[in-house]
Amino acid sequence: MAGPPSAELVSRPLVGVLALLCVAIAGGVWIVDPERTAVIGAFGRVGLVLVALWFALPAARGPMGWRIAAPLVVGFAIVIGLAKNSRVLVILIPLLLAIGLLATLFRPKPRPGSGPRRRT
Repeated sequence: MAGPPSAELVSRPLVGVLALLCVAIAGGVWIVDPERTAVIGAFGRVGLVLVALWFALPAARGPMGWRIAAPLVVGFAIVIGLAKNSRVLVILIPLLLAIGLLATLFRPKPRPGSGPRRRT
């Protein structure tokens, strides 16, 4: 009997790109042809599940924790609170997802020795 799949078998950047792609397709189809609710719903839900999986996978530099997720959650809460209609939300949420994902993937790496010093 095979055990659970190892985290090394799942590429975190690939999951992030697929999540971004699914959410972008859902937003694009909604803008071009809003009558295709099945396609929009399918890609949107799969994209959200992939985003959740992306957050759950361990990062190469250690645990991600809330230091990256907190600004995204706060940003979504602010956008949803300030949006006057659903059309704005459907455009802004995929845009914020894309910006957050790209900012996380392409963030500059910290220099060695720039972290907190430990007393010995």
